[in-house]
Amino acid sequence: DADGRDGDGCSLLQWAAINNRLAIVDELLRRGVDVDGHGGVLDETAMQWATRHGHVGVVCRLREAGGDATHRGNEGGAAVHLACRYQQVRVLCYLLARDVSSTAAASGLLEALDARGRTPLM
Repeated sequence: DADGRDGDGCSLLQWAAINNRLAIVDELLRRGVDVDGHGGVLDETAMQWATRHGHVGVVCRLREAGGDATHRGNEGGAAVHLACRYQQVRVLCYLLARDVSSTAAASGLLEALDARGRTPLM
C-alpha cells in the first residue's frame, strides 16, 4: 500500500525523503500518494524531512509535484525555517529561487514567523 504508515504515522514518502531515495519518491508520486501528507511525532511533510537532511533533489521533486513549502509541523517551522535551522543552504537557495518572483517576496519568506515568533534567520 503506497499510502501505508508506520507505527509513528510516517508515510513511505516521508521515509523515502528522509533517506534521499529519489527513485522511490518518483514512484510513490506516480502512484498518486499525497505529496503533502504529514505525520510522525513532528507532524511534518516529506518536504520538511528532506529539507532537514539537505536532500535538495528530493525537495525539488516534491515542489515540482505541488508540495506545500509552507506547512508547519509541531515545532512550528516551515521548510525555510528548517533549512536555516539545519544549515541547508542549497535547499534554502532553491526554495527562495523557486518560490519568489521578487526581492519583496523573498523578504516575506525570510520574515515568516514560526510558532515561537522567530523568523528563519533568527
